[in-house]
Amino acid sequence: MLVLSLLLITIVIATYFILQFYFGTRIYFSESFFLTIREVMLPLLFVSYEIFSQLLLGRSLIPLIIVFSSLVGMLLLLVKKRNSDFYIRKFLYQFCSIEFLILVIGHLILGCQFIYFLIFK
Repeated sequence: MLVLSLLLITIVIATYFILQFYFGTRIYFSESFFLTIREVMLPLLFVSYEIFSQLLLGRSLIPLIIVFSSLVGMLLLLVKKRNSDFYIRKFLYQFCSIEFLILVIGHLILGCQFIYFLIFK
């Protein structure tokens, strides 16, 4: 479990830095369409969060993340709809940024639990 967990964390961090090195902050498909590194990393973060929580806790934490993400998305949508300038691209960009932050914080919490289990168990 120790080797697999460390390998998983290393793969996620290395993927982020490799994408950052080769593409910069954005991956351009045309002049008007691009993806940020955060948007590209979200599926990998979801999968690694699922695997890491299964290895560490023996159960999935994805339903909690989905509920929390839905609440954050609804609140962000309500705040954005109050303004007369509503662009779906800006909303999706901010939502993906918040999701990236939620998953990184979730990985840090799971990492702290992992260290706790290594020391005290």
